[in-house]
Amino acid sequence: MINTIKHASGGLRQRKKDKTKAAIRQSAFRLFQEKGYAATSVEQIAELAEVSISTFFRYFPKKEDVVVADNFDSLVIDNLKALPTDLPTLQALRTALRKTYQSKDQEEPGYARLRHELMAGVPELRARMLDESSKAIGLLTQVIAERTGKQAEDIAVQALAGAILGISMMALFAASSGTRTDYLTHFDEGLAQLEVGFPL
Repeated sequence: MINTIKHASGGLRQRKKDKTKAAIRQSAFRLFQEKGYAATSVEQIAELAEVSISTFFRYFPKKEDVVVADNFDSLVIDNLKALPTDLPTLQALRTALRKTYQSKDQEEPGYARLRHELMAGVPELRARMLDESSKAIGLLTQVIAERTGKQAEDIAVQALAGAILGISMMALFAASSGTRTDYLTHFDEGLAQLEVGFPL
């Protein structure tokens, strides 16, 4: 019984943390939309979210983390690892992407596109995004190697991981430019081209 109570208490604390984090993000994106990224301060975000500044920094060490920090890549990797290894790599990745988008809690309506626009257009966010991409390619290289039975140092593994990341970047910039409103659709179509060998 004591263990059950502790477990329930832990679950409640986590839900409260998730709710606070979501409130901060929603408040931040609302202000970014209204005032612009540069003109929005941490103090303004904390005030709108009704949290202290110290609470803000507990969840987001820097303002840019509100935009860039995300668990999407790790969720895709987890979903990819869960798929049968006899499924071709790109087919499995496309399946994992769709599953992640369907299950992941998304930003408030309209904020996903704003997030893409900010990451593509704000210099410090773009630099941070590229830094995060280097971590993502490491994870992707490792999981491709595991699925194919090859070494992570194999040039074919590294080239495929690099191509996938390149398509992801292309989809991000396209989504932020207004040519597409759906990052996933653009990403998936790019992967489909890669899957058939780019028959140009």
